[in-house]
Amino acid sequence: MKQLRTRVVGAVLAATAVAGGFLYGTPGATAQDITTTATVNYLCAGATNDVATTDIFGGSPQTSAQFLSGLTGTIPGFAYPIPVQATGTTTRPISVAEGSGAFPASVVLGATLPQSLIDGLKNFGLTQLVVKDGSFNANVTNGTPAALNASFTTYPTIPLTTSPIVVSQTLAGNITPTVGAGGLVQFRPGSVRLSLVANIQILFTQVKTITVTCTENPNLPAILLGQTSVTASSTTTTAAPTTTTTTTTTTTTAPPTTTTTTSTTTTTTTTTTTTTTTAPTTTTTTTTTTTTAPPTTTTTTTPPTTTTTTTVPQPTGDAVAVRITGAIDFAGGGAVGGPGYSIGTDFAGVNRVTGFGTVGQTSVAADIGRFLFWNFGTVTVTDPSIGQVTGITLFGPITPKVNGATTVTGGSLVAPNGQLGFANVSTTFTDAG
Repeated sequence: MKQLRTRVVGAVLAATAVAGGFLYGTPGATAQDITTTATVNYLCAGATNDVATTDIFGGSPQTSAQFLSGLTGTIPGFAYPIPVQATGTTTRPISVAEGSGAFPASVVLGATLPQSLIDGLKNFGLTQLVVKDGSFNANVTNGTPAALNASFTTYPTIPLTTSPIVVSQTLAGNITPTVGAGGLVQFRPGSVRLSLVANIQILFTQVKTITVTCTENPNLPAILLGQTSVTASSTTTTAAPTTTTTTTTTTTTAPPTTTTTTSTTTTTTTTTTTTTTTAPTTTTTTTTTTTTAPPTTTTTTTPPTTTTTTTVPQPTGDAVAVRITGAIDFAGGGAVGGPGYSIGTDFAGVNRVTGFGTVGQTSVAADIGRFLFWNFGTVTVTDPSIGQVTGITLFGPITPKVNGATTVTGGSLVAPNGQLGFANVSTTFTDAG
């Protein structure tokens, strides 16, 4: 009797212990990572605040933007701004639970330098390329930090015999979503900045370091490198089976009779309901009607009138701006009188600047022409305050014609106050056609 009761109590305690062990579940494990690769199209422009080239004759230095734009048409197939194609390989979780904290993500960017630029540098005598001061970033939407960044001071030297030449960098970090369930953390291309060390001399021009900044081409569709979805957090609960044991013992004098009744009931109920509602699609069509009125022609005949006027021919809108620095300090310019100026161009840029004009007491004459890849000639400035200064252009870079204007630089040996010195002559000519 005592043993039987002890077994019943033990069975109930064991069932209770089992139930206690399965009453509460734990959250699910971290979602699986995914890696995707996308092609990014960048446009790269030269820096406008650096010194990329110098002239051994003391001519005006050039920025990276000026030097690279001057290569257009000089190097076959070269275009400016420079189109650069890159690959972006992104690794991140497919999804993360809301409130689960930061998750690791990485983007590997590999930029392929255009072959036309490499061929041009090889033709100028460069045999290897040193890349320095590189910085890469990828923008993060709906996450913090707002960007993945990486940089380097010096990249391993690249022989120009390598093809293609790819400069790559890995961006990595931990991203904390800033959106709730149903939102997306997205990764998109940012900017790339590189400095290419040349240190070569092209005739009288010393090319030092060329710096470019690349951003996604705005004329092409924006690229999505990858994304991670934020899902609702979930908890799993497993209820243990319930066991009920009833024991009844009856004792009589003769003969003894024992009756035992055991009843066990196990109930498990699982219900899953999914409801999907799709709203109807509404299409609205707008019709535009264009009505063109028939042309009306009016003819008026008046007696002919003959007028003879004799005037001195004047240019229409031609102008000049002169800046002389160094041994002489002079500035002047404006709309010119006289014949004016003619600026010739071809596929590469400006190939000729000629003409004569006066602004007050200042006169400026130009005789510039191009031979092969360089400009040669003179610009002569005459003014009572400085006398006559002739700027000589030797191996000048090919310049563009923008809004009818172009700038010519040269140098001149002068002797103001009897002391020999060097003057830089920079002249902007405007040809209004």
